[in-house]
Amino acid sequence: MKKSNEELTETKHQLKIKKEEINQLKGEIEKQLHDEKTKREEAEKEVENLKKEMQTKVNTSRCNVLEADDSQSFHQDNSSSASQSSTTEPLIVIEVDQQGKYIRLINTSQQKQLLGDWILQGQFNDTKPITYTFDRSFTLWSGNTVNMWVPNYGSNYPPSDLVWKDLKCWSNRDKLQFTLINHTGEIQHQLSL
Repeated sequence: MKKSNEELTETKHQLKIKKEEINQLKGEIEKQLHDEKTKREEAEKEVENLKKEMQTKVNTSRCNVLEADDSQSFHQDNSSSASQSSTTEPLIVIEVDQQGKYIRLINTSQQKQLLGDWILQGQFNDTKPITYTFDRSFTLWSGNTVNMWVPNYGSNYPPSDLVWKDLKCWSNRDKLQFTLINHTGEIQHQLSL
């Protein structure tokens, strides 16, 4: 019986040592796992930053290549469009920069135009259309223009210009369609190139 108690005590002692070893190993593994997770998160952030940097460079490069290829600055649709709400000339005219950098809206009327909640819709080739909704207080004064720039193309925009975050560079070989829709859903001007 004495031997059984000694064996039991020894077994308990050995079990305690094994539990301590297991806990130590668990701690080491958890630390390694945490370190690996941190490294992975840092690598994912770096990859994301590199993707953004690459996209910016691609957009800038594409715009620069297109700039060298194109000989004229703008396409403008001065004729009435079948989809316009009236047969008169549009009050707001859309111009497209053929270097693929921006869209220009021009107020050709004698009055300011309140463009609050108006939508400019753009479609390139047969892709899904993108939209820009003007701020409620946006006003385009008589005879004035507003340029809507491709993101990350230049940095010295006049304060009156806008950056359209979904707008991408294009070339004069792309099929373009822009539609200006007022706050009640009526098409005010449409340009197809």
